[in-house]
Amino acid sequence: MEWVGSRNLALRPIFRDMPNPETSAAVTELVFGGAFDPPHLGHLEAVRGLLALPRIARVLMIPTGVASLKSPHRATGEMRLEMLKILFEKEIQASRVEILDLEILRKDSFTWNTLHELKRLGRKSFACVIGTDQLTKLPQWHRFPEVISLCPWWVLARKTPDQPHGDGGFAEFLRSLPENLRSQFKLIPTQAPALSSTQIREGIAKTGLPPEGSLPEALSAYLSRAQVYGKN
Repeated sequence: MEWVGSRNLALRPIFRDMPNPETSAAVTELVFGGAFDPPHLGHLEAVRGLLALPRIARVLMIPTGVASLKSPHRATGEMRLEMLKILFEKEIQASRVEILDLEILRKDSFTWNTLHELKRLGRKSFACVIGTDQLTKLPQWHRFPEVISLCPWWVLARKTPDQPHGDGGFAEFLRSLPENLRSQFKLIPTQAPALSSTQIREGIAKTGLPPEGSLPEALSAYLSRAQVYGKN
């Protein structure tokens, strides 16, 4: 979802004027955005873990339209959509994952716009999924902090060897928010491996192959056929 930043805001005056978050029904769908350039086995394992949680019917995968807070996408929107379809083939067939091209068609990645569009499409009982690495970037998002009030936020925290009980800065981030917004956030542990799309692209550029254990065979074969990141 949102890699596009807005200018830094004077947060405290805005917080004072914030309305209480919207109340919503129990979460049944999760909105999982990202560049997915390329999607990898870390994304797959994270989504499978989310689908195993109680009452979660499906995960909505939404590739970003633009990526101004990061380097520009290497793969086109169409390629990234196809890669997601390959990675989540079984989950799509089981109606547990949907791939949505809202931001690619809209040519922006403002989460504020995406959440409102989902609501206009009749999707009501959803939460946004982000990683702990995105917490420090949230203040740069369009319409922050108002965007926090639009839905619950589930924050994926990966256990690492050096931080087996760490929360990735989650508690510190919550302390920076006013009390009426803190309840919007929920920490979700994940066993997803620590993979990086950037490292996968760099590996292909250097050796012609993705790092071992980063991509399923079908997705690696697609990258080779389409030469998405060069010859491999």
